[in-house]
Amino acid sequence: MAGVAELVDRAVALPPGPELSAVLDALPRDKVPNVRLVEVARARARQLAHDQAELFADLVEIAHAVTVADLPGNRAEAVARAAEQFEWASHEIAAGLTWTPTATDRELGFATALVERLPLVHESLQHGHIDRGKARVFVEYLDPANGDLTDQQSRRLCEKFVPQAPGLTTKQLSDRLYRALHAIDPDLRRRRYERAVQGRGVALYLDPRTGTATLVGNGLPPDEAAAAGQRIDRLVEATKRAGHPARRAQISADIYLGMLNGTFHGLTENDIINRLLATQRPEDGPDIDHPDDHPAAEAAATAAAPAGENAERWTGDRVATREGIEIRVGLATLAGLDDRPGEIPGLGPVGAHLARTAVAAQRRGRPGSSPSSTPTATFCSPDRSGAAPAPPRELFRCGAGSSSFTSPSTSSAATAPTRSSATGTGCWPRSPTPGPTATSSAGDWPPTRRRGSRAAGSPTTSASATATAAARAAPARHGAATSTTPATTPAAAKPSR
Repeated sequence: MAGVAELVDRAVALPPGPELSAVLDALPRDKVPNVRLVEVARARARQLAHDQAELFADLVEIAHAVTVADLPGNRAEAVARAAEQFEWASHEIAAGLTWTPTATDRELGFATALVERLPLVHESLQHGHIDRGKARVFVEYLDPANGDLTDQQSRRLCEKFVPQAPGLTTKQLSDRLYRALHAIDPDLRRRRYERAVQGRGVALYLDPRTGTATLVGNGLPPDEAAAAGQRIDRLVEATKRAGHPARRAQISADIYLGMLNGTFHGLTENDIINRLLATQRPEDGPDIDHPDDHPAAEAAATAAAPAGENAERWTGDRVATREGIEIRVGLATLAGLDDRPGEIPGLGPVGAHLARTAVAAQRRGRPGSSPSSTPTATFCSPDRSGAAPAPPRELFRCGAGSSSFTSPSTSSAATAPTRSSATGTGCWPRSPTPGPTATSSAGDWPPTRRRGSRAAGSPTTSASATATAAARAAPARHGAATSTTPATTPAAAKPSR
C-alpha cells in the first residue's frame, strides 16, 4: 500500500507529460485508497488535456505540410511546411483517423483557432490547467475569426481570463466572457443574433440505432418559434381532452409532421383533432408515468368540460393563422430608452430589438401588471387576424406609478380608435398601497370596457378577447408598476352572432 501512496503523490505533483503518463500507467486503480481516487482522476484529466493539445497541434501541422508530390529531393526524409493550410488537409486527416468529413472539419477548425489565433488558451490546455470544454468556450467567444473582436482585444481578454479559467465551470466562464464582450461592444448580441438568423435552416437525418428520423430547424427567431410551439401545445391539449389515448409528446410529433407534410393543409383545428382521433398509431398508448395521461384522469377532465366544448372549441380556426406568445419586456425598453433584454417565459431571454419587434407584431395585445423592482410589461395575446402586423403608433408614456400605451390593431381593417374599439388607450391604475390586486373583466384593452360591449363599426368581441386581465400595481412613489396578464386561451364558446 505504501508503494501505491507514493505513486499517487507523484501523479499529483508531476506536470502532464510522458513521466506523468508512465506513473498513471503503473498505478493499480483497484488499490488506490478511496480518499485519493479524486486526486488520481484530476491527474489523469490533466494528462488527457495535455494529449488533446498535442493532437490539435499535430492536426494543424498536417494542414500546413506540403503535399508529398511537391516535396523536393528524398521524399521519405523531406520536411517542408507552407504558410497556408493545404486545401485537402481535412480529407487526409479523415482518411488517416477514420473520421467523418464533418467531424474532421470541426476538429481542424477548432485546432487551428487554438494553435494559431489563441495560443495562450492552447498553452493552458497543454499544461493541463483547463480542459477541452473550457478551451471550446474561449474559441466560441474570443476567436478573432468570429468577427466580434480584433486580435489585440482577443489577446488582452485571454490574458485576463485564462488564469481564472481553472477555477471556473464552463457556464461561469461563458458568463464572464459574455459580460466582457458586451462591455466592449453593446451591439454584440444583436449582431450574433442576426448572423445566426442568416444561417437558419432545416436539417433532416436518420438515427441509425432506431431507424427513426429527426427533423429540426435551427437559427429560428425565438418569438416565431415560441408561437409555433405554443400552437402545437394548444392542439395537443385539445386532442387529449377529446379522448386521444397517446402521450402528449406523441401527439405533438404527429401534429408537427402533419402541418409540415401537408396532411392538415386547409383543415380547421376541429378537423385536425378529428383526423388525429381517426388515425391513431398502433404504437400510441397512455403515459403511465404521468397521472394526467391516465385514462381515468382523462375521462374526468372530459366530463368536467362544458358540453360540446371539444366539438366546437376550435371550429373555424384555420391552421394558417399566427399564434400569439407571452413576452415580458421592460417599459423603458419598449420605449427605446434602454436595451435590456426581454424574456419569453419557458424559452429564455431575447434581445431588446427582438422584444420590441415581437410586441409590435402582437395582435390585440393586452398588458397586465405585477409588482417588480423594474417597470415591465407582459404581453400575451393570440394573433387571429391573419394580417401583417402593424407597430403601435405610441408605445408608452412612463410616469410615476402608471404607464399608458396604444395597443396594436386587431385587424387590417381601419377602425375608429374609440375606447370600445380594438385600438384603445388605457392605463394601469395607481394603487395607494402595495400588494392588492385589482381584477376587472375586460374585452380588448383598456380594462374599463364592459364585457360584451361593442361600438359601432368595431369587430365582434370573441371569448378570447373577453378574458380576464389581472393588474397589480406597486407603490407609485418608486414608479415600479409592472404588468402581467394571464395567457390568453382559445375561445371556449362560439363567436357572437
